[in-house]
Amino acid sequence: RAGGILAEFHAHGIYHADTKTVNFVINDRLSWLSSPVLIIDCDDVHFHHTISKNHQIKNIAQFLCTMGHLPKELREQMATEFQNGYQQTLKLSETDMATLMAQVAERMKNDKSLENNLPA
Repeated sequence: RAGGILAEFHAHGIYHADTKTVNFVINDRLSWLSSPVLIIDCDDVHFHHTISKNHQIKNIAQFLCTMGHLPKELREQMATEFQNGYQQTLKLSETDMATLMAQVAERMKNDKSLENNLPA
């Protein structure tokens, strides 16, 4: 669900500057809310006509980098589910998603601000 929610944000021009996994909270207590996942820490959210490719890549990289505390098997499963949700929500082709994820991987490798969050 987190990938789909982030894709919805991007589709509507919303940029959340802190897309760490800890800011995506599972909603299992508020049954009247339709979403099983909530996004918190929204003090640095920006609204644009469209989201820049740079912001899109940064958001995805930030989410994926902050899964490092999870066991490898769970991390891989969550990364796949996140990517599938993102791709399906934005209706991206396999080629477009592969290109986007290559850009995300490059960002994760080169962005020093993400360095401390990379999985071991």
